[in-house]
Amino acid sequence: MIRKLTKQTGFTLFELLVAMAVFGVVSYMAYTGLAQILQAREQITITQDRLANIQLAFLNLERDLQHVVKRPIRNSFGDYVGEVVGDELADYRLAITRGGRHVPNDFPMSNLMRVGYVLEDETLYRISWPVLDQAQDTQPRKKRILMNVENVEVRFLSAKGEWETSWDSAETPIDQEQNSQAMGIPRAVAVKITIKDYGAINRMFLMPEV
Repeated sequence: MIRKLTKQTGFTLFELLVAMAVFGVVSYMAYTGLAQILQAREQITITQDRLANIQLAFLNLERDLQHVVKRPIRNSFGDYVGEVVGDELADYRLAITRGGRHVPNDFPMSNLMRVGYVLEDETLYRISWPVLDQAQDTQPRKKRILMNVENVEVRFLSAKGEWETSWDSAETPIDQEQNSQAMGIPRAVAVKITIKDYGAINRMFLMPEV
């Protein structure tokens, strides 16, 4: 009996090497594309969070300024300070007395509070005091609201329509001393915040008539 030999077919070593090389190139391209997508997604998330923090900082400013009330205070040195004060060269760029604080029913506590904004080490903080008239041992609460801030400029629109770089609603301007009229509440407050990764952002807030 004569046996018929059948020819066995399969991949040669060269073909396997070529297939593995092609698979490696395709895998590398797929991994690189996925890494770029994940990196872009992470960057979008960081940008969105940054924009949300900036918007929240201006929202805090707007809420505080919209709830300003005519209630001057005495600081820890016993000095008389107006309900709206600010100086772009001072530690506190802006400080106001505001209402609207939530107080539980039948709780012996005023709904007024003193808040301020201070720039320290390129970080903008919102400061709040537990009482209006402060003692020397009164400790304020500090909350970080925005980082990487290069500068904060605040200007105040007077009743004459002039922009001032410093303000104290309890003080009497030099040119009005004879009339003994205090500066009062400004008509508007303009805030310019210079941020490292976004540059200068300007907002103007109209003040309520109080």
